[in-house]
Amino acid sequence: MLQNKKSYKVDNAIFLAAGFGSRFVPITYELPKGLVSVKGEPMIERQIRQLLEKGINEIIIVVGYLKEKFDYLIDKYKVKLVYNPDYSIYL
Repeated sequence: MLQNKKSYKVDNAIFLAAGFGSRFVPITYELPKGLVSVKGEPMIERQIRQLLEKGINEIIIVVGYLKEKFDYLIDKYKVKLVYNPDYSIYL
């Protein structure tokens, strides 16, 4: 059992969505993996919606590949996009 358990509140979330999504080819040739729809809803939108429902309003999405495809999320969900120019560099 945990002793001295403190209550923590999550204030923000960061999505790492800059990559190519090579395991989803050929779908990801034209659409970033996070925007692929599952049951009619883009995966990232479902996650954003769930965070907002829990009161987590500061959401940052790190984008790279096809970054312009994520732009609509700024107006729709008030998220912040951060561009990673090195998204294609593998270490």
